[in-house]
Amino acid sequence: MALLWLDGFDSYGTTDGNYPTGITNRYSLSSALTGNLDVADGRVSGKAIRSVINSVTITTPSLGNIATIVVGFAFRYTQNQGAGTLTILSLLEGANLGVNLRLRHDGDWEVYLGSTLIGATVGKCIGANAWAFLELKVATSNTGSVEFRINGETVINEPSVDTQPGANSYVNTVRIHGHNVAADQHDFDDLYILDTSGSVNNNFLGSRKVETIFPTAEGSQIDWTPLSGTDNALMVDDNPHDSATTYNTSATSGHRDLYAFADMAGTGDIDGIQVVIVSAQSDATPFSIKDVVKSGATVDVGAGQAIGGTTYVAKQRVLEENPDTTNPWTASEINSAEFGIEVA
Repeated sequence: MALLWLDGFDSYGTTDGNYPTGITNRYSLSSALTGNLDVADGRVSGKAIRSVINSVTITTPSLGNIATIVVGFAFRYTQNQGAGTLTILSLLEGANLGVNLRLRHDGDWEVYLGSTLIGATVGKCIGANAWAFLELKVATSNTGSVEFRINGETVINEPSVDTQPGANSYVNTVRIHGHNVAADQHDFDDLYILDTSGSVNNNFLGSRKVETIFPTAEGSQIDWTPLSGTDNALMVDDNPHDSATTYNTSATSGHRDLYAFADMAGTGDIDGIQVVIVSAQSDATPFSIKDVVKSGATVDVGAGQAIGGTTYVAKQRVLEENPDTTNPWTASEINSAEFGIEVA
């Protein structure tokens, strides 16, 4: 596995200016107050996430102990008032702050380990109100390395430098940072995170678009019970998800629902897909859930993931290959596949 995390920020609502409902199902936020984050227009299509005020941070769950990590994302800012630098992205080992990327008030970029400067750009400003695709690769070690790219161009390259935040030579979470001035909004879109294992998706991917699709119809197997009516897909097609307003339920191990999804808009090469399930326990009885992918004649079932409580949480799995062909996915294969859930 090389791809670890994907987010097109399209599943938190469709109305610009609204709070991104459900974002705390996937991330830890320093402040979840309405008004700190907004839904905004995406870089290419769909939606993005906009940091409005209060320097809100958005942190992934633990992604494992990653010795070498690559993070790519689209970024735009409206303006940058005042002197100093603004942190845009941080890598962490537990609570220890590792390598972090900062935007300088003049538009250039700096990379730090904690508060120690590692490297800086000269004359590589992306300019306000313009989307750019940023990629940061860090090998975590006392003799590690850092490479930072803007739109595919390497602008900082430090091949031998201390990048280790604590006692361990790895990082395990990624954090994106907001701004504390409403006029200086930061927009984020099309996030990918990978390590350097495996034979594919193990280095810079370049500019990428993360597309999000939703259920449109019931698939070839329906075992769960809808809250109302007879259409299980209608219970889980919301953007953003509506918590306890519509849902399907089952307490029977092996019960499976499969759904047809909307066709992809894009037709280019596909690095991988990520199946995301938002679910909660309906009572105090713990259970685990599995994601299911049906492609052609192949049904591929993920490992059980514990839900752990009555608060809605997101569980996800990345598949870099179509399990039916063991080759990279194509758009037509995704369009004809079914995706769903199973009680472990």
